[in-house]
Amino acid sequence: MDLTTHNTKTDPADLLGDPNEIESLAGAFGPYTVIRRLGAGMQGVAYLAAAPHGPSVVIKAVEPTRRSRRAMDEEVRALRAVGGIFAPSVLDYRPEALRPYLVMEYLEGRTLEEELAGGLLSETGTLRLAVGLSALLSAVHAAAVAHGDFRAKNLIVSPGGLYAVDYGCARLRADSRSEFRRRRQADLLWLGIHIARAGSGAFPFSDDWGKAIEDYHDGKIDLGSMSGVPRAVARALLSNRAGRRPAAHTIHARLLGSKA
Repeated sequence: MDLTTHNTKTDPADLLGDPNEIESLAGAFGPYTVIRRLGAGMQGVAYLAAAPHGPSVVIKAVEPTRRSRRAMDEEVRALRAVGGIFAPSVLDYRPEALRPYLVMEYLEGRTLEEELAGGLLSETGTLRLAVGLSALLSAVHAAAVAHGDFRAKNLIVSPGGLYAVDYGCARLRADSRSEFRRRRQADLLWLGIHIARAGSGAFPFSDDWGKAIEDYHDGKIDLGSMSGVPRAVARALLSNRAGRRPAAHTIHARLLGSKA
């Protein structure tokens, strides 16, 4: 089973990061001044930074290796293909820097993980979220991009709408049709998981990872008291036969035609 957060809740001390690290980054990213570390992963380190003239930005930096530069090139291409409606806008990109970095729009909001941590939503809330998420994913796929890591921590709920961030695992169809299809199907599975969590208050598979994989392969899906179209689309998206999962635009159209 294929099961950069912004403005997430964390310990205040962690938000500040290592003062020595922040100090060591002075001048590392041209005119941008690092404020604090946002997070780190296999694809690089993300920082909140101040721009010389304008709002705060996010800087993602990677190691100066050929592999890291190639991966960041692919991420930038994916971000630009999707555009700034459902993804952070690319403001600057310096692959030739001593430490290659990408500058993106900073999106104020909460992660979907934080939104769902409070338990199930109302039927109307579940429908609204499902419509928004399916519209987002439909737009990403329509841009010939598979996100590849459509987890709740990579989805931002903000006053301006829903956004997908961290395109480090994205794949463009032009680069590999087979890999694009595989990651697109994983995106759809995660869409189903998010809708199920919103409508039932829990994951549709076991909390135990090993058992969850077993449940997935056995087609054992727990949707609790969910009903109506949200339940039907969640079940379809959670199919263990990837090729049978409906496309995001199909899910979006079906949800729009329903009533909570």
